[in-house]
Amino acid sequence: RHGYRTRIVNLALRLMRSRRFRPERFLRRLRPRLFGIDLHWLPHAHGGPEVAALLKRLHPDIPIVFGGISSSYFHEELIQDPAVDFVLRGSVTEPCLVALLRELEGERRFDRVPNLTWKRDGVAIVNPASFAPPSLDPYVLDVGMMVGTVGGHRVFWTSIPFHAWWRHPITAVLTVRGCARGCITCGAYPAAYKRFMQAHHPLLRGPEAIAAQVRALTRISRAPVFLVGDINDGGADYARAVVDALGRTGVTNRIVFEFFEPPPPELLRRIDARLPHWGAELSPESHDETVR
Repeated sequence: RHGYRTRIVNLALRLMRSRRFRPERFLRRLRPRLFGIDLHWLPHAHGGPEVAALLKRLHPDIPIVFGGISSSYFHEELIQDPAVDFVLRGSVTEPCLVALLRELEGERRFDRVPNLTWKRDGVAIVNPASFAPPSLDPYVLDVGMMVGTVGGHRVFWTSIPFHAWWRHPITAVLTVRGCARGCITCGAYPAAYKRFMQAHHPLLRGPEAIAAQVRALTRISRAPVFLVGDINDGGADYARAVVDALGRTGVTNRIVFEFFEPPPPELLRRIDARLPHWGAELSPESHDETVR
């Protein structure tokens, strides 16, 4: 959308698919303006920095930026890694990433990039967390652009999310960033986010924006659409509005809802009346201290 060509590379999947795949050989051929690495959940804590070290050895002149929940929490520790040049903090960093790219092309005034942790002469600098969006609605995935990008590179196995995707394809719409719950197994609950994430959380996507994203996905795929996040966390009125907006799309793909506890029967009846094909996934975690 801003004129930058981007590419996602799933190195782990390439390694799973072929014993002959060599990450060094593959990465050596890449010459982007900036490498981005996701350090979201702590299972990425080994692989993310190791990939960064490999990239810095192969391309010492190309900067590396990290992002994700764990990156945001551990940004001060992460920036001490010699292979890490930048860390973008927050649950919504798309505009901050564009600002970083423009500074890399221009005056390199990295102090102007909001939510950025960076280094000047080896000294860590933490920019203010001044970007805090009120809604997820402006940050949508351009499905057509994504498909065109994957097709243009002609390497489908580099971009798909998991090994069995071609046999069991599924798409997803992020309805929320952050969470209203307090599960002990996750760091995204409100009390934790107040400590290290700017903006108000949970940060919801509006019902019409969710429906528009579902409609865009179903135009190119017959695969199920998984709604990431429990729509009940926005309140009963919000949950009903999401279901009604989905019903007006007229899509026939299977819509899969995520629930963190058994949903109200009235909501299930509403879903059943408005969507021809739907399912649900019930998370085994609990926000209830006595259940934990």
